[in-house]
Amino acid sequence: MPWFPGNRTISIPRTVPPEYPAGRCRNRTFAGHYEPKGASPTEQGKKPSGPAFPSAPETADATRNVPTPSLTGRRAVIVEDEGITRIQLRRTLTRAGIIVAGTAGDGQDGVEVVLRERPDLVLMDLNMPVMDGFEASRRILTQYPVCIVILTAYSLEEYERQAREIGVSAYLHKPIVSSLLYPQLERAWQAFRNDTGLAE
Repeated sequence: MPWFPGNRTISIPRTVPPEYPAGRCRNRTFAGHYEPKGASPTEQGKKPSGPAFPSAPETADATRNVPTPSLTGRRAVIVEDEGITRIQLRRTLTRAGIIVAGTAGDGQDGVEVVLRERPDLVLMDLNMPVMDGFEASRRILTQYPVCIVILTAYSLEEYERQAREIGVSAYLHKPIVSSLLYPQLERAWQAFRNDTGLAE
């Protein structure tokens, strides 16, 4: 799943994902759902059972690489097992004025880094060694309230439901162009602030 320069998109083959345990914990409104083309036939025509996921704007403004005001200066942790993808995500966040406080290559290390660094934002992959993104998100949120954005190639409705039950702030599908990632992170951050009553 490398993220190539240029359009900087994440390309991951669609494979049959492993089963993950059902999530629990508090409900939280999702934000910024980006649906890529080529959804699997079993998912065509289905609608999410939870809150609506607005699509990312595709206007000229959405394609400009400009910092997102409320995220500028915020701290983030990237939890992603592909090294190339971690590097590209770090560059993308840095260009947006977001400070990358740490990275991790598996879910277990991700939990440790997040609880140590106490960031404002976490970008979390799902399919990782040692511990998957669902379990990592669950463990983090039981100890520290933080805006978690899942970035994954899996567009299964069941996975989105589990993520919503765990309490993540957004579930975004790869591939996603970096210029469209900015407004999605902004929406997720605003949803997290609204749900937690966090002051600026």
